[in-house]
This record gives sequence, structure tokens and C-alpha cells, in this order.
Amino acid sequence: NELPYQEIAEILDVPLQTVKNRIFKARGILREKRENYEKMS
Repeated sequence: NELPYQEIAEILDVPLQTVKNRIFKARGILREKRENYEKMS
């Protein structure tokens, strides 16, 4: 049930590049959290 970035941009009424930037940043945050969690395990 994934939406294309363009469709997300239209739903949120933001530019396509904003969607791409936010997803890129969120993936980085998740990657960091996962790495920190794995270090603690």
C-alpha cells in the first residue's frame, strides 16, 4: 500500500522535493536509532 512520492506531495500540498527530503531525513533517523539499539543489545 505504498504511495508514490508525487501522490504524497499532492495529499500534503507540499512540493515533491519536500517529500523526498523528509523521507530521506526520517530514514536517517531510523537508521541511527537502529544502530544505537543494536549496540545496546
